[in-house]
Amino acid sequence: MVSGMGIVETPNRNEMQNVQGKVRIDVLEVKGLSVVGLSRWLEEWIVPEIPATELIPNRESGRIMRTLYSSNLIVATGRAYLGLLLKGSTPAPTHVAVGTSVTVAADGQTALVSEVFRDNITQRINITDGARIRFLLSSTSANGVDLAEAGLFGPSFYNYMLSRVTYTPITKTSSVAINYTWDITFSQP
Repeated sequence: MVSGMGIVETPNRNEMQNVQGKVRIDVLEVKGLSVVGLSRWLEEWIVPEIPATELIPNRESGRIMRTLYSSNLIVATGRAYLGLLLKGSTPAPTHVAVGTSVTVAADGQTALVSEVFRDNITQRINITDGARIRFLLSSTSANGVDLAEAGLFGPSFYNYMLSRVTYTPITKTSSVAINYTWDITFSQP
């Protein structure tokens, strides 16, 4: 909270629990799909209501191999970043980074533990009480590692980490693309 005198009070963690996040991670087999074909496939088939166990075959040789759901931690720097965003003094999140660490997300973290790749957010969508952010990690990126963490970041000149999520490791190869979908919502405490 910011008072009229310019004194900044830092809310404790319990007061901020009304900012929540969840992440859906779709691991996609992409044999023979171009980036344009994969993007079109995602637009047609990836919807939040698909059960985690359901595989959807694609006319262009793509299918969801598995879907993971994980709680997403809005870290301390992320809550500060949201405050700046609401004041209009910083732009919206711009990047997603992925890494290999299985270290559990913690409030004081300001970066991924073991980042291996970073790129621009693919899509932003308005949803009830928040925002949906999507990132498509193509089959040509971050290959040869077991990915287990992801984070949302502000522009490089701010480099705020908004959130961090960890998940069961995914072996990334050239026949795998990964679609990350963050739902960041605001609710009454």
